[in-house]
Amino acid sequence: PLRPGLRQSMNTRRVVCLSALIHGVVFAYSHWHDQHYAVKYTDIDHAVFTDGASFVAQGQCPYARATYRYSPLFALLYLPNVLWFAGSAKLLLSVANLLCGVLAAQLVPAEKAWQAVALLVWHPIIIYVSTRGYSDIIIVLFVLLMLFFLERRREVLAA
Repeated sequence: PLRPGLRQSMNTRRVVCLSALIHGVVFAYSHWHDQHYAVKYTDIDHAVFTDGASFVAQGQCPYARATYRYSPLFALLYLPNVLWFAGSAKLLLSVANLLCGVLAAQLVPAEKAWQAVALLVWHPIIIYVSTRGYSDIIIVLFVLLMLFFLERRREVLAA
């Protein structure tokens, strides 16, 4: 039989892998939906961020787009949409959600790790938000990173 810690670790990996599959399916659906319906699955802010990123890619300020009202860091986050392909930033947001799950596993007792991960990475609203192109998960990621580093007494990295 497997040691309890190893069993928990395997369960956590399975949860993250299944979530990656779910994110991939929902991402593919979002692309299909956007191609076939007048009301888009992808959020309008995704287009605004991508436009800001296209200005940054040309060496300009994202605020050159009249309706860009966000931090320039979001334009940098969405650069892959300009440099790779149109939905790549949504994939990065999904990866950020998976990283949140991995971090959550580090912040709870080992015997509860896979449940904490499942609550975070399988949550339908979080999957929906990430695959629509909302960047809210980045805030969650940075909060979890801060807690992770604080727990390890790495205050400078936490800051």
